[in-house]
Amino acid sequence: NPSNCNDARRLVCHVKHLCGFGCMSHHIALCLSIAIGTKRTLMLKLDNFKYSRNEGWEALFLPLSETCDVSSLNLTNVAEWKGKGDLELTKNDTVAKITINTAINPNSKFAANTLPRDLMEDVKKFHAYPALWYIGQIMKYILRSKPEISKQLSQKLNSTKIYPLVGIQVRRTDKLVKEAKLVALEKYMLHVKEWYDKYKLENIGVNADTKFVKSVYVATDDDTLLDEAKKMYPDYNFINDKSITAAASVKERYSVDGLLGILTDVHILTHCDYVVCTFSSNVCRLVYELMQTLHIDATTRVHSLDKSYYFIGQWMHQHIAIYNYTKTEISVPGSQERKKNEKYLKLYRSALTLYLNSIDTKEISLKAGDHIGVDNRVEWGVTTWRGTNLRTWKTGIYPSYIAREYTEESPYDLLGNTFL
Repeated sequence: NPSNCNDARRLVCHVKHLCGFGCMSHHIALCLSIAIGTKRTLMLKLDNFKYSRNEGWEALFLPLSETCDVSSLNLTNVAEWKGKGDLELTKNDTVAKITINTAINPNSKFAANTLPRDLMEDVKKFHAYPALWYIGQIMKYILRSKPEISKQLSQKLNSTKIYPLVGIQVRRTDKLVKEAKLVALEKYMLHVKEWYDKYKLENIGVNADTKFVKSVYVATDDDTLLDEAKKMYPDYNFINDKSITAAASVKERYSVDGLLGILTDVHILTHCDYVVCTFSSNVCRLVYELMQTLHIDATTRVHSLDKSYYFIGQWMHQHIAIYNYTKTEISVPGSQERKKNEKYLKLYRSALTLYLNSIDTKEISLKAGDHIGVDNRVEWGVTTWRGTNLRTWKTGIYPSYIAREYTEESPYDLLGNTFL
């Protein structure tokens, strides 16, 4: 909030991309991450905010800046922001803009999936994925709701507040057209059951007679899902606001009421003890990010049924190997075995050839300290990951237990004014 906006370094986040609330939030977060890193005041221009064309983002949220207004700025001759690695190529321009027509990759360490270097050592002490913690703080700032909206959200949360509480977010309408595959309710409930089994073991005891309510908050755009869940799982207490589900329908979604419904779902899911969803959904990733602001480390509080966590526009997603790992070698049976079963050998060799030639199942070897570029497009991430060893440039799969998330340092200090 500079006292004189005309003299301040500014970054205009010009979003032309037509997309939903979760997608829009991530576009703004990418811009804010770059603005913070380059010491610029962020101003927002949304061409296609379908929820409220008159009030825009400020229909429900506080302005990102109280002193700088983009409406008085002529963007025609404003330079397009450019970065490369740890450099800002437009640092001499007082005003720059980021134009987002669709998903972008700024190829910059000022973008998401990095952490200001002066925070790294402290955040690593309490969080397994520092970059996720940082983007959570950015999201929390962006989504500061107006006082009257905050009051409504608190009332909704208090009326739903039953602990323990597991949340599921199930998208079944437009999400299935291009972005994701249908995931059956049974797959969600498998992980809900596992969480409640663990909860009982840790908090009540395996042989205890104490009963507790297994409650599940259901966030969905499918008005038939609640009845389906109650019929299939009668021993669970399913909680759902039908007005929010109705507002999430394709017909009603893009309105202020629709936006408030989505925001309510996000708010309640964020306060759940555990959430099962799909990271192909922007809303699921948003919940995961905001959870980091409520707990010391919430990296294990969300389970994704499809993709690993990612941020569109992020700096390279990397793992770092913490153990040595030698890929599994398959040996061909010896001469005695070949004589016993030639038919078996033929089938075995066919399977071996498929195994070794498949990019999805071929393993790679790693040494402790190796960096791995993670393939977010492939639906691994439970017991196995897929990526490229950046030392050997071999691509394949590796067990999840031998690597952890790696956060790249941003080229600036957040609490000071030092730049590389």
